[in-house]
Amino acid sequence: MNLVKNKKQKFSLPINTNSFKYRIETKQTINSMGANKENIIAYEVSKRFLKRDEFGYLFEVLVNTRERKTTDCNQEMDDYLSKLQEKIILYTNEIGQIISIVNFGEIVEIWEDIKRNFRKTFKKTKDIDQIMEKMSLIMSKQDNFLTLYIKSEISSLLFPPIYIDELELLTTGTLQFKVIPYLFGVFSAPLNMLTKYLKDQSKNSERIIGRSGFIKESLFERIAIQQMYREIYSSPSMNASINCDCSEMFYINQENNINSSYQVLNVSIGEVYSFNQFTNAVMQK
Repeated sequence: MNLVKNKKQKFSLPINTNSFKYRIETKQTINSMGANKENIIAYEVSKRFLKRDEFGYLFEVLVNTRERKTTDCNQEMDDYLSKLQEKIILYTNEIGQIISIVNFGEIVEIWEDIKRNFRKTFKKTKDIDQIMEKMSLIMSKQDNFLTLYIKSEISSLLFPPIYIDELELLTTGTLQFKVIPYLFGVFSAPLNMLTKYLKDQSKNSERIIGRSGFIKESLFERIAIQQMYREIYSSPSMNASINCDCSEMFYINQENNINSSYQVLNVSIGEVYSFNQFTNAVMQK
């Protein structure tokens, strides 16, 4: 069946108030100077549309369970800080892009409750002062927390900005923009994202939307990042060529809900460092 010729309804953000449950799994592989490290995390997440009003589309996102299958200090920090994302009330615009976090005040209160014990727990961790400073900056403004949340696997795979009704008619797709904060230490990765409707055959009458991302050079602090890695590896003459790409795929059912999705993120710094992440989300029946 050609989905372009047999479009059944407007491709718009779904407003079904049922709670949809997803299993999300993330696998990260890190190679630094020949040493490999692997992290695997699994989530059970509920997503529910609450209402539409003058501010946008209101959703509730609950992380019901989170399981980590590795033992790494940085991941233990992430486990601790995941408390800040256990319940998120957010607004999106009409294409599905997250625009605000409604319960940010509650999240700040959670951080205030846990930050002293967090510092105590990880006091022997290298750069704990810088980590606390970064967390204070993130929690100081909703926009800072929002930027970080949009980076998350939950946001990327369950709230993609793809609900563009004319997307099926745009043969070359549409160019969007995405920022992945702190991908290179204190530096972010600004990406141009080409979002395109993929003409395909599907037994389940699914729309298939693809997104491919590449560095937006005009906003990328390449020279500063190269210098940072030369200092990290104590190699002033190191070939610190930087590559970063991101691919996403979404399988949308007849009610415009996401049946499944996945993201692949690849980063390399010369021959000394690489980061590869694969994440998939599947709706639970």
